[in-house]
Amino acid sequence: MSILFLVSLCLSWTGSEAFLGTAVDVNATVTKTNGTDFTSNQIILMGKPASVVGMAFVFSRAAGSASTVDFAFEVSWDGAQTWGTLDGGTVQIATNTAAVTGTTVRVFKEVNLYGVSNIRLKSIYNSDGANNVTGVSVYISY
Repeated sequence: MSILFLVSLCLSWTGSEAFLGTAVDVNATVTKTNGTDFTSNQIILMGKPASVVGMAFVFSRAAGSASTVDFAFEVSWDGAQTWGTLDGGTVQIATNTAAVTGTTVRVFKEVNLYGVSNIRLKSIYNSDGANNVTGVSVYISY
């Protein structure tokens, strides 16, 4: 029983931040890119207690399909001096994912960022050929 208690303490989230100051809309078959279409907050992970973080992806969908909204991230291991692509590619969420409220989709994923000092959102691609997504936001919990 005490082992379960210790494990639960290790998995507790201690803070969260938004990658975007303002949600963005992404039309069908469009890619929005950091620095051009939005400005991603640079999340500092150095000194944070967890190497596994939680990410919440939120958007409002139209009808949706099996196509995906693809979220790509850039990471740094040296305090934001140099940037590289997050291993494992992109996080993909189907545009027809069940809505939690009305048309709002919320998906939570755990991501291993062991050794990463900083992270930022690189791009959002809506691969759905017919359906726009609106109010796209991404949050990180650590």
